[in-house]
Amino acid sequence: MQINRARWRDFFAMNAWFLGLGFMWNSLHRFILPATLPLFVGISLQATALSALTTVGLIIAIIVQPIAGALSDRSLSRFGRRRPMMTQWTLVSAALLGALAFAPNYAILFALYALLQVASNMAHGPAQGLIPDLVPQARRGAAGGVKSLLDNFSLVLAGLVTGNFLLQLSPDLLIAARGALLTLVAALVLFLCVTIITTRETPLSRAALPQESLRASVLSSLSIVGNVRQVWRDNRPFAWLLGVRLLFLAGVQIVANYAQFYFKDIILAGEANAAQRAPQLTGQLLVVVAMMLVVVSLPAGLLSDRFGRRAVSAVGSVLAMSGAAALLLIRNAPLVQFGNLVVSDLMAAGTLLGMGAGIFYAVNWAWATDLVSSDQAARYLGISNLATAGAGILAALGGPLIDWGNAQTMGFGYTLVFMTSAVWLLVTLALLPRVPETRRQRV
Repeated sequence: MQINRARWRDFFAMNAWFLGLGFMWNSLHRFILPATLPLFVGISLQATALSALTTVGLIIAIIVQPIAGALSDRSLSRFGRRRPMMTQWTLVSAALLGALAFAPNYAILFALYALLQVASNMAHGPAQGLIPDLVPQARRGAAGGVKSLLDNFSLVLAGLVTGNFLLQLSPDLLIAARGALLTLVAALVLFLCVTIITTRETPLSRAALPQESLRASVLSSLSIVGNVRQVWRDNRPFAWLLGVRLLFLAGVQIVANYAQFYFKDIILAGEANAAQRAPQLTGQLLVVVAMMLVVVSLPAGLLSDRFGRRAVSAVGSVLAMSGAAALLLIRNAPLVQFGNLVVSDLMAAGTLLGMGAGIFYAVNWAWATDLVSSDQAARYLGISNLATAGAGILAALGGPLIDWGNAQTMGFGYTLVFMTSAVWLLVTLALLPRVPETRRQRV
């Protein structure tokens, strides 16, 4: 049952959980793991070790998220389809985060990380059904903009809290990272409570159950190839949207995933405290980028409701491609200073990348909700994780590429990654005309 009078506070309430989720994963992937992995595996394998973790985690997400969405699509709980599973599996995720804080070696860290991916995606699948369940189509651009705003603000939280504060709790990076992980536990539970307490769902009736059996839905969800074939056969516009999403996210993530290594190995090379300063510099970059993401998310969603998803997405793609291409030419030369924050040419390029990403994220989610059927919205949006997680897998190729390139000439690996990003974003722009407009024009 949709909200009769969709209000901004409803949009923020139903999406609050995504702020906690984004804070957790951005802190892990952008700061905690890059800071601690060299202590477990050494500098020569640091990027490859991060790629191995993220690749396995994303494969888990591809499989688990649509299954979780299908299960929630059929939930007859009196508390609603989405919130019971969100609650159960978020609490499991919090427990696994606490255990991860005390992992003694890479093997145990790897196992706990994989389990965390399972639990997190069991909660994520149902959560994605809240917007199509509760928000009228004409307001989904606004609701998607709020979701994107909170996703992007999680970068600000990660940059300010994890990058600039928690990793300074102790000179010992492992002890500091342990404090960061325990803080993530508290934040995840807090934002879960905001969504669960303030969002209301109408229980699903048996008459409204999806026609496809649960067994058939789960079996098809287990087959990645089968999911691709089904989407291509049954919803060709949605399939093209997944392709666009795949390449855009890969182009952004292949740069973002390894920024901390880049700062440590190139920008701060030769400095005695490079390992401690790299998270701080990464945090400063992400705060600037994320502020741009936050600023553009809501306007992008609203503009796409009025002027169309494709046109606004194209603007985002051009900005992101310009930022990625600029990374080939810069070396962190200072441009302007605001207090203790020095904005460098690297941050300027990152700002272009962030603005483009913010526009694209906000519009792409609204576009996806336009193209899915209402009776299996969570399942199809879970299948969209084929593109989200697949982009992460493509971006993970940057790890071996960096380690190989740097083994030839230090810094060459990062140049290869920046060039790859620019090419993928260019292809994204070329594919946008393949995705049709279906939103209802607002008047």
